[in-house]
Amino acid sequence: MLIVSWNVAGLKPALQRIHEDYSLSSCASSLTAASNAANGTKATTSATENNANSSTKKQITTTSTANACPFTNYLQLHGNIDILCLQEHKIPLSQLSSRAEPHRCSTISGYESFWSCATDQKSRGFNGVVTYAKTGIVQSADSSPLQDPELDGQGRCIMTDHGTFVLFNVYVPNGIHPNKMKFLHALQNSMRVQRESGKHVVLVGDMNLKIDKRDIYWKHRVVNVEEILLEQQQNQLKEGKQHCSKNAESGKTDDNGDDNSKRASTTPLSKWKTDVQNHWDKITTVLETIEAVPCQTTNPNTKQTFNRWRARVKLADGKYAILGTYEESAEDALFHYTFCELSYEDSSTNTRTICRKKNVLSVEVLTELMSKIVNVSWDPKMQRDVANSDEANLNPDSPPYMWMKALLE
Repeated sequence: MLIVSWNVAGLKPALQRIHEDYSLSSCASSLTAASNAANGTKATTSATENNANSSTKKQITTTSTANACPFTNYLQLHGNIDILCLQEHKIPLSQLSSRAEPHRCSTISGYESFWSCATDQKSRGFNGVVTYAKTGIVQSADSSPLQDPELDGQGRCIMTDHGTFVLFNVYVPNGIHPNKMKFLHALQNSMRVQRESGKHVVLVGDMNLKIDKRDIYWKHRVVNVEEILLEQQQNQLKEGKQHCSKNAESGKTDDNGDDNSKRASTTPLSKWKTDVQNHWDKITTVLETIEAVPCQTTNPNTKQTFNRWRARVKLADGKYAILGTYEESAEDALFHYTFCELSYEDSSTNTRTICRKKNVLSVEVLTELMSKIVNVSWDPKMQRDVANSDEANLNPDSPPYMWMKALLE
């Protein structure tokens, strides 16, 4: 069985492209060849004509192309997909109810579709997941499997029952806010219920989760500055002990004949660590002046203007430095430059959970602060060295990371 998951980030434009590239006239011959190869049969002209005239046979067969829609052609030409799970279809429930959805995509030849649409006001017009399955392989479907009206109303999960197994098609919330963990806890509980009923569970979708540093863009890997500063303190302590040892035992050897003056040496720090240790105090002092300032952006094509926010700090010379990118709110503009410990109240477990320790920041932000505040520029090679070092990784305190790690274990 071939199961495919795809975040389309808007089904309407994706379907438009599919209908342009996979119309019957452009790919009928390719579809027939692919179907024949998959089933080990050879189509005949008479069989094709018979299937084309059939009004009751909806599913594409090895010899039928006349009744196929471009979307079905697409699915067959890409491995004859059995189950297609899409995330972020962004189609409102009202369009499905009135059959006004783009390209009548709720009904395609040979497949059934099962939808979860965002119905709450904050998410309406966004999110949405849909599972397409070949006709007859779904016994039932549940668009509210999380058993939470708030979560199910966001259109982020659809469960289909295939007899021996159930399939969860999910679009997990992004970020580290409490809503994400509330969703993950509810999803975990729902999967547990299905397992306890004797079903196998298949989980697919856009998880917005990372389990390995290779899962994240290298500039977004995080560094714990507190650990870098602690390493400096430990090295200074070692150097102090070494200095005392030299003064007390200069030129003497131990029982093994080793020169004490050559022992207890410290490992030299890499340049980027030294830069951080030398300048972090100044960076934190300047960051105390941070503020969000309003600004406007303009779409070069439509000339439409948008109200946005940027973060800025006041440097020692009285000048201002702009940090980050344009954001939709003042809170978003300041978020990446606020390095205090972050925690939240997890309503699912009734505990306060730390989601980020103090002074944990991305390689990208650290590089920007070094350049704009203390005029220390790291070339691309050094930035890569930082990102590939043992000190740069995922945020180990991230609750979603720990949730995914526990799930895999």
